[in-house]
Amino acid sequence: MRFIPQDGQTIEIGALATHRELASSEILLTCAPALAEAATRIGSEQTRARGTLGGNIANASPAADTLPPLLCLNAQVVLTSLEGSRALSLQEFLVGPGKTQQRPDEMISSVRFSLPNHPFGFKFDKLGRRNGMAIAVVSACALLELDASGLIQTAGISMGSVAPTALRCPNAEAALVGQLPGKEVFQSAATALQSDIAPISDLRASADYRRHAAGVLLERVLQQAAHQAKEEQA
Repeated sequence: MRFIPQDGQTIEIGALATHRELASSEILLTCAPALAEAATRIGSEQTRARGTLGGNIANASPAADTLPPLLCLNAQVVLTSLEGSRALSLQEFLVGPGKTQQRPDEMISSVRFSLPNHPFGFKFDKLGRRNGMAIAVVSACALLELDASGLIQTAGISMGSVAPTALRCPNAEAALVGQLPGKEVFQSAATALQSDIAPISDLRASADYRRHAAGVLLERVLQQAAHQAKEEQA
C-alpha cells in the first residue's frame, strides 16, 4: 500500500505512501508536480516521514494540503472492506470537516487519477501565518490544459480552507475555458471564484481576509500554471 506506479495515463498511489515519498517521487514530480509540491508543504520533516496520503485524505480537513491537487485531477478514492472495493470521486468522498463517506468497516486502500492528454501546467500554493509547518489559511491549485492554438482547453481549479471541505470551483473554471491565458483572464477567474467559496472567520483569519487572499493566490497559481503549460507546449 506504499506504491506509486504509473500505467499509461493512470497513476494509482497506495494509501500508506508517505508525504516524503510523494514529494520525492519522480513520477509525481514529472506528471503531477502540484501534488508533489503540496506534499513538501505538509508539517515538519518528521511529519512528512510518517504521515501518509491516506491519512491526509481520511482526516478530511478543509486545510489538508494534498486535497486541492487531487481534486484538480478528478481523483478517485478506493475504499476496501471484507465485502470488496468501491471507488468514489474525492469530491463525493468529502462530506464536511472531518466527515467522509467512508464506512466503519472500510479503509482507504489507494487513490487513482488520470493524467491530462494535452500540454498542461499544474501548480499548488498556500498561505499560512508562519513559514514553517503552517496550516493553510488559504490554499489554491490550478491545472490548465492548452490546445494547439494556446487557448485554455480544460481548467481545474480547487481551493482549501475556504469552505467546509476542499472543493472544485466551477465558476472560476468556466471563466478560463476557451480563453488565452493572461492577466485579465486570470483576474476574471478570481472574481468568479468568489461565488464558489464560503469562507468562515476563525482564529487564523477572518472570512473577508480569506476571500481577498483566495483571489490573489488563485491569480498566482494560474500565472505559474500557464507558464508551465506554455513551456511544455514549446
